[in-house]
Amino acid sequence: MQKKQDTSIKYHNIKISSKEIFELENIIKMYLLEQEALAYLDTKKIKGYSFYTKLKHLIGLYELKNPSIDS
Repeated sequence: MQKKQDTSIKYHNIKISSKEIFELENIIKMYLLEQEALAYLDTKKIKGYSFYTKLKHLIGLYELKNPSIDS
């Protein structure tokens, strides 16, 4: 029987740019709005809402540490 290969190292080495994080936030926001409209659900009851809030908090922390020049 073949031994299972550990793939966790592959995922630890993934690098995501801040631009990609902001794009992901917009995609998840659109998904939540779509689900809310289609399923007549409260946004907080939709799967993925807890991840979205965590992502928003991470972005908030990033913006505190790296304020943009534009603002």
